[in-house]
Amino acid sequence: MADAYRADLLAPAERPIGQSFYTTGYRIGLILAFAGASKLFDQVFQSWPSVYLVMAGFMLVCLVLTAWGPAAPEPVLEEQKPLLQSLTDPFANFFQRQTPLYGSLVLLFIVLYKLSDSMMNAMSITFLKQA
Repeated sequence: MADAYRADLLAPAERPIGQSFYTTGYRIGLILAFAGASKLFDQVFQSWPSVYLVMAGFMLVCLVLTAWGPAAPEPVLEEQKPLLQSLTDPFANFFQRQTPLYGSLVLLFIVLYKLSDSMMNAMSITFLKQA
């Protein structure tokens, strides 16, 4: 949800910096939430229910600030394509932008990269049943 909201609000040139702010804020929030809850428990309340109420109050403040944020613009609905065309268009677009050899090598790499993991997962059930 946050990614779609950010993509709707920001211009394409602003999206990389928007993503970096989002990631930085998320990580700082995680650190402060853990460290803040630990400090509140250790030095102020010595009671987890009280700490949880204070943390819920912080979340309520963030919820109110989010509700005051700008609304996302109305989506522009595109004409729906047939299912087969929806599946083939991305590949056709990819091969139009790449040389056929390079595009084929990239797709082959993607398929082969996880093939061994998939085969091993299928075989691991047999080995686990015998153990």
